[in-house]
Amino acid sequence: MDAWELRVVAGRAVLVDETEPDAGIDPRSLPIDEELAGSLDEWASVADALQLANPTSARLITSRGRQLAGRIAARTGTIVSFTDPLNGERAVLDGRARSGTEPTPWGTGLALSGFTVFVVVFGMIALALALGSVSGWLAFTGNIVVTLGLAPTIVVIRPLLVWRWVAYGAMIGITLGWIVWLITLF
Repeated sequence: MDAWELRVVAGRAVLVDETEPDAGIDPRSLPIDEELAGSLDEWASVADALQLANPTSARLITSRGRQLAGRIAARTGTIVSFTDPLNGERAVLDGRARSGTEPTPWGTGLALSGFTVFVVVFGMIALALALGSVSGWLAFTGNIVVTLGLAPTIVVIRPLLVWRWVAYGAMIGITLGWIVWLITLF
């Protein structure tokens, strides 16, 4: 099956083969995760219950349905059309194209990374110099604590779209912070 249509039938999300409109399949039979399947069921039951009761809710139902159809298309690598259960409008989503087609915001991202580098380097150097006036080992320990404290956060936020720029900046900042502190020792 190359193209499906996402519909709501009796409060359940159903994918219908466009060549055989009477035969629908349960989305759970596709290679999608349980979270997406649960989201489809939840969306379908809400869409079925509302039936244009509230215009604001109708827009949210439409938006969520289109988003879920896009996720199905991306995960299965097929074309999924979406017919809005509330007003009958149709949208076609092509999962054969590269997923995540939004352009990378290089300018904004690099600016955010640069700011993060500045803050982390400045913070590490200020801490190391303050602690270094008491003891070199205390400054070393302070830098270790900062590095080990930021590492788990960096690992968690690195895959997130906006936060990845902060993670990259923090990684570079930690590295530069260590280098600058070591240079100040000589």
